[in-house]
Amino acid sequence: MLYGRKFTLQTDHKPLVAIFGSKNGIPIYSASRLQRWALILTNYDFDIQYINTKSFGQADVLSRLIDEYPRPTEDILIANISTDTECYINSIFNSVLEPLPVMATEIAEETDKDPILSAVKKCINQGWPRKNEDQQLAAFHPKRDAISEIEGCLIYGQRMIIPKSLQSRILKTLHIAHPGIVRMKAIAKEHVYWPGIGKEIEKLVHQCEQCQGASKTPAKTLLTPWLAPNEVFERVHVDFAGPCSDGYTYLLFVDAFSKWPEVCKMHPITAKDTVEVLQSIVYRLGIPKEIVSDNGRQFRSHEFSSFCKEFGIKHTFTPPYHPMSNGQVERFVDTFKRSMKKCGQKKNWIEETLLAYRTTPHASLNGHSPDELFLGRHMRTKINLVHPEGQKISSNIDKEKFKKFQQAHQQKMSKQFNTKHGSKLSKFRPGEPVYLLNYRLNKTEWLSGTIIEQVKNSPTYRVKSPSYWTRRPPACKSIEEATPN
Repeated sequence: MLYGRKFTLQTDHKPLVAIFGSKNGIPIYSASRLQRWALILTNYDFDIQYINTKSFGQADVLSRLIDEYPRPTEDILIANISTDTECYINSIFNSVLEPLPVMATEIAEETDKDPILSAVKKCINQGWPRKNEDQQLAAFHPKRDAISEIEGCLIYGQRMIIPKSLQSRILKTLHIAHPGIVRMKAIAKEHVYWPGIGKEIEKLVHQCEQCQGASKTPAKTLLTPWLAPNEVFERVHVDFAGPCSDGYTYLLFVDAFSKWPEVCKMHPITAKDTVEVLQSIVYRLGIPKEIVSDNGRQFRSHEFSSFCKEFGIKHTFTPPYHPMSNGQVERFVDTFKRSMKKCGQKKNWIEETLLAYRTTPHASLNGHSPDELFLGRHMRTKINLVHPEGQKISSNIDKEKFKKFQQAHQQKMSKQFNTKHGSKLSKFRPGEPVYLLNYRLNKTEWLSGTIIEQVKNSPTYRVKSPSYWTRRPPACKSIEEATPN
C-alpha cells in the first residue's frame, strides 16, 4: 500500500530521525547499523517526523486503553508421572540437550558421576599410590603428575578430561565442520582429553558418510605389470586418441612384445567401423591371441564380441576409469599426440611418425627397435644410406635373454612407480563393506558397496553397489565396522 506513494512517517524513536541527518557523535558501529536500515528504506518515498511520546497516541492507543480485568483463579492439578512417561520425558530432554555445547559446569557434574574420574579425583586429593594396581586407573597413573583439579573438573596439562557420558557430544562438537583426522586431533590436543580419544577420532571420520563421500582418492595401489609376452602378437593393446586438433579420432594398436604400432584414422567411430579397421590389420599382419581395451562402447558392442569369437581372440577389459592399466598403448597415445603438434602440418606426417617410431631403438626393448623384433630385420630408411653397400647391419636377438631383460625392466619400473607414488598393497575380503568411486554422471563421489570377489590374476575386485562394478584398489577403500561408543 505504501510502495510508490509519498507519505510521512511519524515516530517517537528519535534516533531514527538521525538516519537522514548528520552522523556526528554516533558511534561507528551504531552508524553502520543505521546506514543498513536506511539502505532498505531508500525503496520508499517518505518524510520522517519525530513526535513526542506524550503526543503520540495514534500508535499507542491499543496499549493505553486496556482495562483492568480480574485475575482468574488457577486450578492446581496434582498428577503422578508414570515410569514410562518419565523415561519418555528424559529421552526428549536428552535429545534437546545433545546438540547443545558442553559447559564446564556440566563436565564437573558428570565427572562426579563417573566412577573412574571420581577415583582419579580421590587420588588427587589423598595422593596417588606409587604402584598402580587398579586397572581403571591404568591410563591415568603414568600421567598423574600432569593431572589437576579446578572447580570440580579434571585437567590434564591444559586439556579438560571428559567423562564417558559427554565424550560423544565432544566428538560431535569437534566434527561439526567435518574436519579431517589430523585437524580434529589438533583441536583435541588444545582442549580435551580422555584415554583413546585419538582412535575414536579416527573411527568417527572413517564412519562419517559425508567425510568419506568427499574424501580424496587413497594412495595408489602397488603397480602390477602385465606378464611379459613371449612372442609377437601374443597380446596387443588398442585405444582411441581424439578427437584431435584436426577433428579426427584415431584408433591406435600396439603389440606388447615388440611395441610395433599401427594407426588408423576413424570417422565415424562406431563399433562397425572399429571392427572393419581391426579386420584390415588382422588380414595384413595376422591374428593376435589377446586384445586388451578399455570399456568404451565400441569394444563392449555385439559386433566387437562377434569379431573376437570369429578370429579366436581373447578380449580383456581394463578396469573402468583406470587408463594406466592399458599403459602399453597409452604411452604411444602421448607420443602420437606430441608428434601431431610438431608435424601435423605435413601431408604424410602419420606415415613418417610410424616409420620413425618403428625403427628407433627403445630402452624398454634393451636397445632393440620395434621393427627388429616384429619383422626380424631392420627396415631400410633414409639414414641407412650413409652405410656403404657392402656393409651389412645384422639383427641377432637372443629371445631368452630378451625375456629376462623385459621381466627385470618391468620390476624396475614398478619399484620406481611404487616409491614415487607411495603405493601400498590393498587387500579386501569377499563380503567386506567398502566405499568405491563412482565416476558416472560427470561427477566423482564415494558410494558404499560390498566386495564380491577378486578377479583372477588381477588386482581388480568386483563390487556390488548398486550394480556389479569392477574397481581397482585406488578406487576402493575399507569401511571400519561401526561399534557403539
